Amino acid sequence: MFAIRWTWHFLILSSRWSLLVADPTVLKLWENPMIKVGNAALPSEHGSEIKSNGSSAVENVVIQQQEAETVVTESRNSLLAEVKARCDALRKESHPKSLIKLGDIPTKLEKIQWKCAFMGLPLQWKKYERFISGPQTALFLSAALFVKASSSEPLKRATYFWMHAGPIVGHYMHTQWRLKRMRQSTKEERERIYTALHDRYAQPALDLILHLRGLYAKIGQVLSARPDMMPHQYTDLFETLQDSIPQWPIESVRDIISKSLKDSLDVDMDDVLDSIEPKALGSASIGQVHKAVLSKKWFEKLRNDHNYAGGRTVAIKVMHPGAEARFAHDFQVFRWLCRMALPQWHGILDELERRVMTEFDYKNEAASLVQVRQNLMNSPYRDRVCVPEPLTSLCCKEVLVMEMLNGPKLITAIQEDLHAAFGDQRTATEFLAERKKEVISGEGRSMEILQSLGWLSKLRLQFLVKKCRRYVKLLVDVHGKQIFEDGIFNGDCHFGNVLRLDDGRLGLIDYGQTRRLTDEERIKLSRIVAAIGQGCDDSTIATAMRDLGFSLERDDDDKMLVKYGKIFFDSDQEGAELGFATPQHYFESLMKENSLKNIPDSASKFKPAL
Repeated sequence: MFAIRWTWHFLILSSRWSLLVADPTVLKLWENPMIKVGNAALPSEHGSEIKSNGSSAVENVVIQQQEAETVVTESRNSLLAEVKARCDALRKESHPKSLIKLGDIPTKLEKIQWKCAFMGLPLQWKKYERFISGPQTALFLSAALFVKASSSEPLKRATYFWMHAGPIVGHYMHTQWRLKRMRQSTKEERERIYTALHDRYAQPALDLILHLRGLYAKIGQVLSARPDMMPHQYTDLFETLQDSIPQWPIESVRDIISKSLKDSLDVDMDDVLDSIEPKALGSASIGQVHKAVLSKKWFEKLRNDHNYAGGRTVAIKVMHPGAEARFAHDFQVFRWLCRMALPQWHGILDELERRVMTEFDYKNEAASLVQVRQNLMNSPYRDRVCVPEPLTSLCCKEVLVMEMLNGPKLITAIQEDLHAAFGDQRTATEFLAERKKEVISGEGRSMEILQSLGWLSKLRLQFLVKKCRRYVKLLVDVHGKQIFEDGIFNGDCHFGNVLRLDDGRLGLIDYGQTRRLTDEERIKLSRIVAAIGQGCDDSTIATAMRDLGFSLERDDDDKMLVKYGKIFFDSDQEGAELGFATPQHYFESLMKENSLKNIPDSASKFKPAL
């Protein structure tokens, strides 16, 4: 509740100061400032600073340039007097009976702490309790921070996020608090209340994600594939984030391609490409993909000099402008949200950051594609599975050029086959929705729908089920080989990254989050999987878990370690049998009973691939 109250007061105070911040005089005075109050400083890139001796927030302000040790000029004093008058006028309007006084600020604040001041002040209340000593100091800080925000995209994004996400988070937290006090509330009543919240906020949450994009879109993509963690109202809407995020204008895309090829490879785009399709094949959180056609000159050069085996039509993956910096700042903001409302997501966010921040150099993805493709060509699956060939001579940090694979996504193709089998798209969609409910909550009416079908539809469904089982077995076999034999695999494996090609093969794409395992890690992982699969005793499984690096707070509990092992490397069947609605709830229950002290990095790499 304190965090919500602080956010609310901060936004109110900030809105009062917005008029002052927008004033040209103040912007001129505070251009690239270092605000220094007492002995604490808000860093600047260019060295100017504002100081106060702590008695009055405005009267004792002195401007000092680090480059010159001369006395402040009269023009600066005149400018300062004008700012003082404007501050006094606003102060009297908002706090007529008080002076704006500064709190007693701690003397040792590191630069990085100030850098995160906007995101982090409410999180470390004990450390800053003398710093945030009242509304006067908060008012002064609001002005300082919003001066920086006027020219700072990260702070603008953080402000926009909290203005729209704050009420949603607050409503959920208030509902949770209210239901805890309603001790006699029934399960049906709680579900009804939460269902109303999910129905109300799923669309605004999607709108917020589509506006900010960046990390928020990536998290939305992850959550869309986790019905065990998120209500279906959210997962159903977030599925559109897999590749349907609004694309950047084609003019920006062409500029990025042209500049990247020229700066990195000294190649002119017009010499390389005959055309680029304006509409993206797909647009995600970090980049978007366009179909393009190679020039005859470069096509022949690639075939002769680099043994390129693909066609002239290629796929070009282009990174969105400023994506890396935007993600880094967004992670700071989202950590605040996790600390305040979603503490159970810390581990997920840590792993997501490790995975995502490796995606911002497409040369790495090109190298991964080369290695994965070579491993696949030397495997028994080379005639049934395909990985696109990258054109490494045309790949750079922000542009990846690769062979074009023609065909729809596997999940889309299966849905179309299901519609054909049912003979009615509406019935097929209803069946999928009911089946999803059964997977999540154990309740649904999918069997009732199946029983109402005619014999021909049932026969078509039987053939479709057999086909889907072959697809799943093939994908499991291929990824199992990549993990345990090759030691390099896709760490972001989901059905959106699998195509059903026109020639019947499966196409594996998007190796931006490629993960690697050492020989030792693969051997230890295989021991755990084999021990669980063969039904070995608890002692054998627990020993294999400890060898990999798992440890508990009370590490003598073999049975508990086996339970964690089955969650990581097998299934959540035991949790379902105990009545837990989702694997996440079961995992949280185990963590409360005897928490994991250490999770090895190899297990974090392995788990997303499952």
